[in-house]
Amino acid sequence: MNKLMFNRQEVTQVVPPPVTATWHPIAHRDLLQSMDLVVKEVGYKVSAESYSMTRGNRRLFGAWVLDVGNGANWMIGFRHGNDKSLKVGFCAGSYVMVCSNMCFSGEFFEFRMHTSRIDITALVRRALEQLSAKMEALARWQESLKKKLLQPVAFKAISFDLLQTGIVKPVQFEDYLAGVEEERLAFTKTRASDLTPLYVVHGGVIRMLRGHHIGLQQSRTASLNRLVDQYAEAA
Repeated sequence: MNKLMFNRQEVTQVVPPPVTATWHPIAHRDLLQSMDLVVKEVGYKVSAESYSMTRGNRRLFGAWVLDVGNGANWMIGFRHGNDKSLKVGFCAGSYVMVCSNMCFSGEFFEFRMHTSRIDITALVRRALEQLSAKMEALARWQESLKKKLLQPVAFKAISFDLLQTGIVKPVQFEDYLAGVEEERLAFTKTRASDLTPLYVVHGGVIRMLRGHHIGLQQSRTASLNRLVDQYAEAA
């Protein structure tokens, strides 16, 4: 079985391919060092880190939980490829400390970083500035889902769509339902209501994805967010 999760030391020890006349691969280590620098510049702290690597460790997927003060936690997801397959990309995320759930936004800010003239730290700084605005929008979106209530028939419909789109695999369906129930109890403190907030459905899928490859979490969350938006419009 391929290893899914790595620690920072393992990531920073990956040696990038040789530099060529037209391609200047960036070491995973250099990317993380630039991120460290920028996060400290703005006064945040990294409270948790997760990493996955694929393609012989040439592709890096990661997530950092940031303590931004006042008890708030944000998350940034990022990806980077040293096999010419990926530009470096960053996306916003939210992190729920009580249950260790991670929710990514569906959009990446992508930057080309494989030329010698690129200032990596400047690009990371620019990405973090854009992510701050994205985080505020993501927080408002999640809050709006709490007010969108699904009737039992609509809950069955969205559960079917989750299966049909592959966001939830058939073998994961019981885990999804368990996640929904955990979210329902955390959100409503009761099982009494027949209505299911879209926030609970969304959270159930996010719980199901815990422990999976970070790249998979990011891609499925993007699809999940689009599907939830469709139901939010109809609710």
